[in-house]
Amino acid sequence: MLKKVLPSLAVALIITAVPLAVFAGPLTPATFVVDPGSYRYWSFEVSRSARVFGQFRAQGGGNDMRVLLIDEDEFDSFRNGREPRSYHDSGRVTVGQIDLRLRSGRYVIIFDNRFSPNSNKTITSNLQLAED
Repeated sequence: MLKKVLPSLAVALIITAVPLAVFAGPLTPATFVVDPGSYRYWSFEVSRSARVFGQFRAQGGGNDMRVLLIDEDEFDSFRNGREPRSYHDSGRVTVGQIDLRLRSGRYVIIFDNRFSPNSNKTITSNLQLAED
């Protein structure tokens, strides 16, 4: 009987050692509008290491958007008009992509249209979070 139990335990240990994605899902709506001279943001939490990946596209006057990924502490700097330290800063682009790894913590993704006082931007986004 002992011979039958040991192979079963070995299989169970191998299966549980494989990392599984705990959360996978979108970080933003698929389509949204950012008003002139403003920004939109979404907060999210990573409970362990995770990957943020995907693309975004801006349409509208100027066709450019700045996208930042920062931690929650730096968001206070951003809101107060100071330049935050970022994990990702797209610069002003029409199309961009993100593919990076984050450790546990609270983060904010920002779509910044403050440099455009007259033109709103329609954003399409498929940015995703997948925790390891």
